[in-house]
Amino acid sequence: MRVCRCMALDLDGTLLSPEGRLTALGRRALEAAAAAGVHIVAASGRAYETLPEEVTELPGLEYAITSNGAAVYRVADSACILSRRLSRSAAERALQLSEGLISAPVVEFFAEGTAYGPAEYVADPKRFGADAVAEAYIKATRRPYGSVSAFLEEHGEGLDGMAFVIADQEKKKSLWRLLEREIREIYVTASVPRLLEIAAEGSGKEKALSWLLKRLGVEPCQTAAFGNGENDAAMLSFAGLGVAVANADPACLEAADRIAAPNSQDGAAKEILRILKEGL
Repeated sequence: MRVCRCMALDLDGTLLSPEGRLTALGRRALEAAAAAGVHIVAASGRAYETLPEEVTELPGLEYAITSNGAAVYRVADSACILSRRLSRSAAERALQLSEGLISAPVVEFFAEGTAYGPAEYVADPKRFGADAVAEAYIKATRRPYGSVSAFLEEHGEGLDGMAFVIADQEKKKSLWRLLEREIREIYVTASVPRLLEIAAEGSGKEKALSWLLKRLGVEPCQTAAFGNGENDAAMLSFAGLGVAVANADPACLEAADRIAAPNSQDGAAKEILRILKEGL
């Protein structure tokens, strides 16, 4: 990698602590990178509205890649500068296909930067397999909806994406294969084991980052990308330097050029400071 001019950072499981917080060291590392003239980009599976304020309020954060690359925002004024919409017909087809594998599927929707979940799921996430951290996150960030049909009637033309909540990993793999085989105009990925996420064709963190780098006049070889999930692997391969934290998914670890300490030990923050010290 040439001199680092941009850092793209996944949040949950990577930059943030296991409790979903930005640590003091993480803040100092980002501030140091911004002071060195590095473009700081959040690259998350989250909808824009659900990004932590302690991250979006950092003076050095310029852009946010959200919903797995379906949308890019300029953080200073929260303007959406790139959007790839999932068609209502593709969402409805995905729901139809899921019914053959999953009884009463739990489906999250992301529309125009906002996250939604079924009312019963938002009210009691533990009932659907969420741990304590996920429970707090879901309750704080999801707006409840009633019926899927009513939701799509109101928001179907503004979908950033959708996600199936699936505990059974074999069913998840089967649905993933089925969706990719039967619906051509979608992008399928997973940020955590319990989710199967769908966005419009052409999405993906690496594609959104590529678009943003062209806008900034920065080469991929001048970029460091950090991640932990299966949805980060392609971004790490695309960047000049791909950094996976030690707690990462196997696909992400395989794609990485460097392995940092786990997020529980501020691995991403330490690696940011290392890159700055190396002068890469």
